[in-house]
Amino acid sequence: LEAGENRYRVRGSPQNQAFEWVKSSAWNLNGTMLLTDWISGSAEAVNVAETIESMYNIDDIPNQTKLVLQQRLTTRYVLALFYFHTGGEEWSNNAGFLSNSHECDWSHRDGNVLLGVECDDGDNVTSISLELNNLSRSLPLEIYGLHGLRTLDLKENSLSGTLPSTLTMLSDLEYLDLSRNDFRGGLMENFGDLSSLRSFRAEKNSFTGTLPKSLGNLVLLKNLKLDSNGFWGSVPEEVSSMKELTHLWLNDNGFTDGMNNFCLEGGPSLAVFYSDCLGRSFPPIVPQVQCSCCTICCAENPKTEPCLLNGGTLP
Repeated sequence: LEAGENRYRVRGSPQNQAFEWVKSSAWNLNGTMLLTDWISGSAEAVNVAETIESMYNIDDIPNQTKLVLQQRLTTRYVLALFYFHTGGEEWSNNAGFLSNSHECDWSHRDGNVLLGVECDDGDNVTSISLELNNLSRSLPLEIYGLHGLRTLDLKENSLSGTLPSTLTMLSDLEYLDLSRNDFRGGLMENFGDLSSLRSFRAEKNSFTGTLPKSLGNLVLLKNLKLDSNGFWGSVPEEVSSMKELTHLWLNDNGFTDGMNNFCLEGGPSLAVFYSDCLGRSFPPIVPQVQCSCCTICCAENPKTEPCLLNGGTLP
C-alpha cells in the first residue's frame, strides 16, 4: 500500500512478519518456487510481490502467468498481514490462516457457521467472517488490497483503534459488521464512498464525533445500527437521501438534533427507528432529541429506563 510503503522492511512489524511468511511459503519442500501452484491489490502488496518475484529468475514466464502469480502473492500477503495485525496467534480458531493450502481454503466450518475466507470463481477474496474469534489490536491499512471484498464480519471481538482510512476504497463492500468491539474515533468524512453498502453494524463500540454528510451517498443501505456509542451533535440533512433505509438504531448516543431529517417527505420509509427521544412529565424526562417518525424512543440512560414505543407504551 502507498499508505504503508516499505513498512514490510521494519523488522518485527506485522508487515514484516507477513512478508517473511509469504516469502517462505513461496517455496516447497524440494527447494523450488511454487510457480506451478501459484499459476493484484495495494501498492505495498504489489511492491512486496515484485520484491519476492525479483528474488527468482522468472523472466521466461509468460506475462499472464506473472499477473496470476502477482495476484496470489498480493492476496496471501494481505491476508497474512490481516492475521498478524489482529493478533492471529491468539485467535480462538485460526481458520486455516497461514496454512500451505490455497488462501481461498483458509476457512473452518462449524455447523452452519463458516469462519475465515470465501472467494469467487476467479480466486478473488469476497468475504472474511471471523466473528467471536478473539481478534485484537487493529485493522491494517493494507486491507484495501482485497479489492473484491463484499462481506467483512468481525463482530464480537476485541478490535480497537480507529478505522483505517483505506477502508473506504473497498467499493464492492456490501455487508460490514464491526459490532461489539472497541473501535474509537469517528467515521471518515468520505465514509459514503462505500456506496455498495447494504448493511452496516457498529453498535456497542466507542465511536465518537458527528456523522459525516457523505452518509447520504449510501443510497443502497437498508440497515444502519450505530447504537451504544459516543456519537454526538446534529444528524446531517443529507441522510434524507438514504431512501432504501428500513432499519435504523441511533439510540444511546449523544445526538442533540437532526433526527427528523430521516422523516422528510421522499426520504426513507423506516419500519424500525430507535433514538433517544423518550420524554414524559412524571417522573420528568426531557427527550434528548425530537423525532416525529421514530418507532421506539429511549432515554439518555437506557440502564434505568426501558425504551418505549413512540407514544409511551412498552414495545
